[in-house]
Amino acid sequence: GHSIPSGDPSHQVEFRFTVLDSAGAVAKDGEPRSRWLRRTVEPEPPFVQVSDERLEAASSRVFDFDWTAHKKLEPGNYTLILSTHWWSVSPERATGLGLEEDLVRVDVAEQRVQLRVD
Repeated sequence: GHSIPSGDPSHQVEFRFTVLDSAGAVAKDGEPRSRWLRRTVEPEPPFVQVSDERLEAASSRVFDFDWTAHKKLEPGNYTLILSTHWWSVSPERATGLGLEEDLVRVDVAEQRVQLRVD
């Protein structure tokens, strides 16, 4: 096996958490929050590794997410969306290079969890 993401040090995996209201809009305090799997290397040769936050082969990781329903929210159904994205380069680097996110990001998976706010 190998670590995830593997290959070029610029590869990254993003786990994005977003909470939507019943109309499909982002709920109060439900703005997207991301957790990343990535490694960092120095920008100049010999490209010494500075940090490694990837998922090691045959391992697992838990990402905590918390969202408190604001007391002024309308009661009803809300949706927690967990989406997974693979990036060939970081969003910051893509912006710096003038690349559109759609060219450097692959949307891998999405899971929706229904929440009830009373």
